[in-house]
Amino acid sequence: MTKFSKFLLSLAVVALVGIGTASAQVQFFVAASGARQVRSEGITEAVGTVSFAANSTGTIKTGSTISLDYGAAVLVGAGSVSTSCGIASTSLVSAAVAAGGAGYVVGEVLTVVGGTFSTVATLTVTTVAVGVVTGVSITNAGAYSVLPVNPVATTASAAGVGATLNLTFNGVAPLVSAAGNIITLTYAADVLCSASNSIQFSGARVNANALGAGTSVNVGVGASVPAAFQVANPITLIQVGTLAVATVQPFPSTTTIFTGANLLLCNSAANLATGVNSIHTVTERFPSAFTTLAQETGLGTAGTGGTVGATRIRWAMTNIPVGVNVVMAITGGTTPGLTAVVNGSPFLSSAADRDNDFEARFDAGTTNTATIETLEVTFTYSVPTLSNLTTVEQTGTTTVRLRGTSTDIPNAPIFASVNQGSGTTIRVLACATYLLYTWTPWLPNTNPVAAVDTGISVSNTTLDPATIGTGGQTGDINLYFFKDDGTALPAVLLKAGVKAGETVTTTMSALSAAGKIPAGNFLGYMIAVTGFQMGHGLGFISNQGTPPGFWAQTYAANSITNPRLPAGLTESVGH
Repeated sequence: MTKFSKFLLSLAVVALVGIGTASAQVQFFVAASGARQVRSEGITEAVGTVSFAANSTGTIKTGSTISLDYGAAVLVGAGSVSTSCGIASTSLVSAAVAAGGAGYVVGEVLTVVGGTFSTVATLTVTTVAVGVVTGVSITNAGAYSVLPVNPVATTASAAGVGATLNLTFNGVAPLVSAAGNIITLTYAADVLCSASNSIQFSGARVNANALGAGTSVNVGVGASVPAAFQVANPITLIQVGTLAVATVQPFPSTTTIFTGANLLLCNSAANLATGVNSIHTVTERFPSAFTTLAQETGLGTAGTGGTVGATRIRWAMTNIPVGVNVVMAITGGTTPGLTAVVNGSPFLSSAADRDNDFEARFDAGTTNTATIETLEVTFTYSVPTLSNLTTVEQTGTTTVRLRGTSTDIPNAPIFASVNQGSGTTIRVLACATYLLYTWTPWLPNTNPVAAVDTGISVSNTTLDPATIGTGGQTGDINLYFFKDDGTALPAVLLKAGVKAGETVTTTMSALSAAGKIPAGNFLGYMIAVTGFQMGHGLGFISNQGTPPGFWAQTYAANSITNPRLPAGLTESVGH
């Protein structure tokens, strides 16, 4: 068998391959149905149809092949061929009862009606049920050049009437095989093609990701015939222009935008059980990025991997804080009827398992392939059992992708692992305020006029009018002193369980008298750390004397930023 060359011809050039002098040659004009937009992550993207329109009458001989090279790996078993070419000579290989008719008996002979034949096909009734045919066997396979159309009518050798059959003949369409980049159509019987006939191959699935973003899927075609028929029965392919069956999009198929959620350890058990939400908005970057199960099935078969699936969007969450329960829900979409099935929800994070994949799958509903669509997904993070929540600050992250290749999804469509959006999705944070008192001197002296002391106040301002609506928080106040020589004093618990709205005051002299700071002089600064947000404070320095020798000054403690806390959870410096 000799392989004929492939073609890529300009509009101005028509090439004939393997042309001979015999009139039995078959000429085909080759064209593509048009370039579909396909996803750049796609490993099994369905592409457009390649058509071979017969321009002459001739016979494709047994053993001849037509090949289609897609330039990237094709999915084995995907795609189908349809043809209106007739059969030079073919015979019956199987039959099934379409309608059983009435009045039949076992042994009655059925003669096929229709088609063009040199020998008519006949069958024998093997089983009946009260005169209705339930089974037949082939008596004579016949020889046909034009096949009868199913369901095929029959005539009977006895009194039976009305039985029809669905018949299968050999060589009706070429056999389809795939290897690497190439799909091959192989003819197992002689096929007669007339000028009005055509052959179409559709539903091929191609690794668009391997071709690269922004490229095209172009098909090269070729043909071969057995050596014995190359002169009498050549196949000629006439290709005008490039056979572009798909355009690989130059960017990821979707974008996902979301804002992370925060759970505060100081919130009440009821608030933690209710939880907080994070809304994720997934937007197509071209109109056909989302496909439903029905739409994807209509594009082509899944090959040998199983049934076709729908577009699947995966949220891969890692390091979900221990004790946090995550629930995923579809809460909106820009197109009515755009719905998705949720997998992987709910999930309760534990010390043994903090990672989970959530998935939205378009099994039902409809997508609009003419306009950009969005899908809104809400994740709710809650703490059902307060004792399970680790008090250490924790951060969970999310990466969003079209669901990629893995052993649990062998069926199309499958995708390379391309990031569609990522970031911090959930934090569990301690409630805190960090107040800097820039100068807190304590200079005791036997002469009270000369003694210098510092007064300290800390207020828990999470209690406010209902029009503001801050949730009240309760927490401890700890003081951390740093001397002017660079040394630090042990931490001091000023008060535990400070309620919302409460103000706590002390002085350096009182702390010294209680043994909470060492006796003697102290020059330096202090940082007060509260177990609640929105803490505020004042420093008051005086020499404890009486006029005219008395002096005093007051300053507001600076609320400083904790670099571990996200923006929006701290107040500005100077407040």
